[in-house]
Amino acid sequence: AWAPDGQSLLTVGADKTAKVWNVSGIQPLAEDADDAPAANPLPSLTAVRTYKPWKHATAASIGDMQVGCVFVGDTAVTLSLDGTLHVLSSDGTDTVSKTVAGHGKPVVCMARVFRDGFLSVGLGSVHVPTTCPSVGFVWGGIVGFRKSVALPHAGAVVAAAHTATGDTVFTIGLDDFCFATSFTSDDAVPETTRRIAKIPFQPTSVSTSHDGDVVAVAGGEFLCAFFGGAGDGCNEKPHTIKFPDASRKAITCAGVSCDGNRVLIGFVSGTTELMDVKRHGDAVVNLWTKHPDDDDFEDTPYHQAEVTAVAFHPKFGNVVATCDAN
Repeated sequence: AWAPDGQSLLTVGADKTAKVWNVSGIQPLAEDADDAPAANPLPSLTAVRTYKPWKHATAASIGDMQVGCVFVGDTAVTLSLDGTLHVLSSDGTDTVSKTVAGHGKPVVCMARVFRDGFLSVGLGSVHVPTTCPSVGFVWGGIVGFRKSVALPHAGAVVAAAHTATGDTVFTIGLDDFCFATSFTSDDAVPETTRRIAKIPFQPTSVSTSHDGDVVAVAGGEFLCAFFGGAGDGCNEKPHTIKFPDASRKAITCAGVSCDGNRVLIGFVSGTTELMDVKRHGDAVVNLWTKHPDDDDFEDTPYHQAEVTAVAFHPKFGNVVATCDAN
């Protein structure tokens, strides 16, 4: 997760740690004559703080594996496999300032809500009796209060994405639908929740541009995108493409650039693919990418293991961070 100012990057991993990286030296890449990012060198990353958000300070367990993270303003929040939420200290030390376990069951995703809150979605909750497959909590004032949120999905929620201001959160679920929930005030009460689109495959990843106008959903061999997600004119028939190359096996994640003009896809094979978004009116009408017969295809960055996350810089539409299972 990027900090809102783009100066820091937060990562979490199965090694049960969270790391904050100094990326203040990154500048937007120059564009060449063909409107493709030029190969400008990027500064090396330096981990300035390493956190160990464990339940027991002297020993870590499987439940302490870190599986999610989000920035709420300048404050970083991480998620453990057992559903515990950790607010990391922002005073320059590697300590955890607050730990909460609101769900009592595993949490599957997080998203920022408005200015100083975040949404956590879990597979139920010991505190809220319900028959719904997923339960959401909105935490305000950096865990100053908690409110439950009704989620309209008929199947368990698997991923969430938020706009730059946190006024809209997109969720996808095993019911193959994408919903948008709008938040318009600091009381963290959702104003509206509406169905955005029926996804023609089982989705596993969702991402959005800063203004919420472009939303991309990925899963298996498929990627779909639609325009107008944060407004009232969204088309419910997203543009869908299939990647038939068996060597890629499956799409693991996808990220939309801040300006909504690009989508980067990560694959199980460790490769990434950059796509441009072509719009017409209120619809995404085409997505296209480079192919192996292109002269510069071999210069495409790739990982040695499954790509697990993709996140574009919050200000630069052609700078993106990716990480893998290593």
